[in-house]
Amino acid sequence: MPSESAVKRAALQPERSSTRKTPQRKPSMRKVERILDAANRLLDDYAVTDVSIAMLAEHSGVSRTTIYDFFPSVMAVYEQVAQKHVLESYDFMLRYVGQRQPVALFDVVDTMVDAAVAYFNGNTPARKTMLGTGALEMHLIVEDFEGLCAGMFHQLYRGDWDFEPAGLRDPFRNLATIQSALYTNSVQRYGIITDYMAGQVKAATHGYLREVLSEQGHKARHGEGTAA
Repeated sequence: MPSESAVKRAALQPERSSTRKTPQRKPSMRKVERILDAANRLLDDYAVTDVSIAMLAEHSGVSRTTIYDFFPSVMAVYEQVAQKHVLESYDFMLRYVGQRQPVALFDVVDTMVDAAVAYFNGNTPARKTMLGTGALEMHLIVEDFEGLCAGMFHQLYRGDWDFEPAGLRDPFRNLATIQSALYTNSVQRYGIITDYMAGQVKAATHGYLREVLSEQGHKARHGEGTAA
């Protein structure tokens, strides 16, 4: 099983030369951090698609010309902001679930849904960059979003599977796609992940995993009988 840090390093794309120049000096790095911090703060009041380079310049104290030295567009700025939130959400969910110590598969996935709701509903910038209207496509933020999520599932659930963890046949990859689509639908319609949609995510997750476990004959071992 790859380590938590290895899973994140493999999935994230920390350098994208086409969208951002890497600063070499500390003053330049500080300017980039001011730009990213301003972009993050602006999301408390604006959607990603409403933010302009002029707004970033005003709120960061960095000139528009200098911003363009590092980023070719506003979306390139938010690509970097979103990567930060991907890492934060990953760590938050691992802590949240780890503190509650669920054991059975269905308890683990339910607690992960609770963790996602707590993180995104409590973090407006993360919600807007990853799930909201005008949010970046996940493949622009991470190289392998489904693989990253599958890796987190395997960090939290140690049951036996007849699949290579995070491999292309790993059912947790499909589960990540299903859950992300439902979270996005809720945020874009209602601004948050509603209690109703959280319940729908759990129901869809249970239904999908029951089908997978039935095919594999693993119901008893994975605690399928405890599902709601």
